[in-house]
Amino acid sequence: MKIQLNRDLPRRGAAVVIALALLATVVTGREQAVDPEVVVPVERRAAEPSRAPQPERLDLEKLTRVRAEPTGADLFGSQVPPAQPAPIAPVAPPVIEPPPAPVAPRLPYVYLGQMKKGDRLLIYLLKNQQLVITEPGATLDTDYRVAGVTESGVHFVYLPLDTKQLLAIPASQ
Repeated sequence: MKIQLNRDLPRRGAAVVIALALLATVVTGREQAVDPEVVVPVERRAAEPSRAPQPERLDLEKLTRVRAEPTGADLFGSQVPPAQPAPIAPVAPPVIEPPPAPVAPRLPYVYLGQMKKGDRLLIYLLKNQQLVITEPGATLDTDYRVAGVTESGVHFVYLPLDTKQLLAIPASQ
């Protein structure tokens, strides 16, 4: 006997339903029979609720508060204002010192050497591991101007503050 279904079932859905049905038959076949021993239920007696002892009669007069007579002065009554305190001497305002004058930063250059080429004097400097070749009167990094060269050192002018600085030439050079 064939059962005709008017619905189109997807093959996967039908396979899942069949697999579940087979699994149910396997599980139900493995059940063991119940032992014929009958367990007799134990009779339970209802326990009597324990009763609390009867409370004593409450004395309600103990709960009322007796107003005591005020023993101190009336805090909010009129009072004589306190005497004026002695006048405080005015404190002189602290002396504010003017900020220190700005100082030019340390020279970022190291002297490497110099070379005279004709009538020009070329100065070799080192800044951040980079070689800088300059001459007197030149401006470096828009902040320093080489003012001149003497036997003791190279003279710089820090342009933002118009401060003179000296880069010493080592004696061994």
